[in-house]
Amino acid sequence: MSLPDINLDTLEWQDMVGAVRDQIAAASAEEWTLHAAVDPGVTLLELFAYALEQRVYWLDQVTDPVILAMLALLGEQPRPARAARMLVELMPDTDAVVDVMAAADLQRNDDDTAIHFRTLDSMSVLPIERVEIASQFGSRVYSRKGPSRWHATPLTLLPSDSSPGEFRCDLWIRGAPHAANEALKLFLEIDAPSAISPQWTHDAVDPVEPPASVNWMYSSGGGRAAFPDASLKDETQSLRRAGMLSLEIPGDWDAVGPPENGLSRYSLWCVVDESTFSAPPQILRAIPNVVVAAHECARELAAHDVDAQVDNWLPLPGMQLQLSDPLPPLEDNIALRIRERDGNWYDWLPTADLGRHGPGDRVYTVDRLRRQFEFGDGLTARVPIPDSSAGTPLAVSYLGGGGEGGNVGSNLVWQVAAHADLLGENPVPASGGEETETPHDARTRVAVDLERRERAITASDFEELSLGTPGIALARAHAAVGLHPRFPCNYVPGAVTVYIVPDVPRGPATKAERRVDYPQPDPGAVSEVLRRLDERRLITTEVFVRGPTYRRVSVHVVMSGDEVAGQDLRTKIADGLKLYFDPLTGGESGDGWPFGHPVRLSEIAHVIDGIAHRVASVSELSVALDDDEAQSDCKDLEIGANDLVCFEKLSLEWRAAPRRRGGLR
Repeated sequence: MSLPDINLDTLEWQDMVGAVRDQIAAASAEEWTLHAAVDPGVTLLELFAYALEQRVYWLDQVTDPVILAMLALLGEQPRPARAARMLVELMPDTDAVVDVMAAADLQRNDDDTAIHFRTLDSMSVLPIERVEIASQFGSRVYSRKGPSRWHATPLTLLPSDSSPGEFRCDLWIRGAPHAANEALKLFLEIDAPSAISPQWTHDAVDPVEPPASVNWMYSSGGGRAAFPDASLKDETQSLRRAGMLSLEIPGDWDAVGPPENGLSRYSLWCVVDESTFSAPPQILRAIPNVVVAAHECARELAAHDVDAQVDNWLPLPGMQLQLSDPLPPLEDNIALRIRERDGNWYDWLPTADLGRHGPGDRVYTVDRLRRQFEFGDGLTARVPIPDSSAGTPLAVSYLGGGGEGGNVGSNLVWQVAAHADLLGENPVPASGGEETETPHDARTRVAVDLERRERAITASDFEELSLGTPGIALARAHAAVGLHPRFPCNYVPGAVTVYIVPDVPRGPATKAERRVDYPQPDPGAVSEVLRRLDERRLITTEVFVRGPTYRRVSVHVVMSGDEVAGQDLRTKIADGLKLYFDPLTGGESGDGWPFGHPVRLSEIAHVIDGIAHRVASVSELSVALDDDEAQSDCKDLEIGANDLVCFEKLSLEWRAAPRRRGGLR
């Protein structure tokens, strides 16, 4: 945990002058009689009080070098600048396949300022005109309209009821994709919870256990053939997140059917034997020829620039090396080598603070915005003494870019430097670019990290660590201390069973095939949570991770009122009870039915009365759990200390309301 700040700056000049002036008479045996400001002694007193106040003020200030030194003791340092990342769809103007190598330069001129990105992978750009995806829930066509616009509405791909399933992806290509070393990249924008970062972002987590066993196949010889493991890379983690499907095009990939309007159809299939997803996966867009690019551009310092600076160097403290390249500021990947007087080349490393290094350390600081290196003074870090007798003594390679300047919007047009006739467009905004972390920001971050739970000891520790498992999306976690799955009726010391509930779609916009009434975590999520807890538990603790057990609730209600006036009341009551018993949005607080909370008839009657207000009233009410007999008395229906409930059905009857007679009787 972090220590609270201590305020040392509590003395003020007026208080110090007054406290000392009050002691003058006693300290001078009443010989000092003039205590006004015109007295030279009082003037000196005020001057010393001023100097002391400044010293006390300095005591309360923590300088950047002190912060950096304290961070170094904790094994931390300020984070370097980070380059923004984005996806770029490359659009060929010809029917030929265009091979784009990794580190290809993408440039956009915006307001007379060149913005450079570079591709992180190589790929083959195929002349794909449209993509069609078909599943048991429907089909979508993703076609390019205009320069590069792929429009689509969401489509559910597979079920989540553990049944077999598949969907087909057809690529309509102008020509045949059989050039040598072709690598196809297909972007699948999966609709995932916000806790799961897309593949191309800095916050993406790899590897994560997949939610289901997914097999990809391609059309070959009039049937299907499976991709070899090494030739396909599924960056969506089996449809868990938005990402890239990268595949080496097989030589026996055959078109399905005859060409249509000059386009040949090449098919892919995604097949699962058990659809063990927490919720049916849904796709928003499918875009081919997409590659990840980062806001950076590789450069090397030219020899003539090095020689011009080194010729004027003297072995003095604080030497500087200036990069003349007018590219954006430096990114964090810098390599500097210097040939010194012994004729050998040595690697020099960047550091955040020279003051933490000794006379022999080959380090330097980097001024990112000025593109400048600064070396030590011989006491704090080594003074570089290059040897120019055998040619250029310095070799510098670096990446230009990084920072917030790369966070640009979407649908921008980019020029590929190595291919004059190849343009690109980013379907998603570039994000993740950050400036170099200041010592103050690093101090705040480390202070927060020190308070983060990293050991599983109490029940709340197990729950918080489960919810914070990277790469998966959980809505709730409940730790049952002393519960062993094999001995459910006994308290087992050292055993902890954690029940997790996944984050699945909810709300009125949820499609019928995507709503999951009994959310269960997928096998990959269970494995990830178990691995995380197992690494952080006490050595004497045994941890188990399970999905929740649901008790089905059936409600029978007799309403008094006008049945004609309440014709749509049945649907409203059923929707209200479904929301009330929901494991994610139910309960009195609206954040999910509490684990082990009993079913109370009074609470159900209150919910129904709130829905049927001024239309009808509850005359009789009975509730049944699972297949048990319905109860209509005032006793609570216990569901088990670690169980949840879900609404199953509503039985509604009408009873005519008694007529009201006015007047005196």
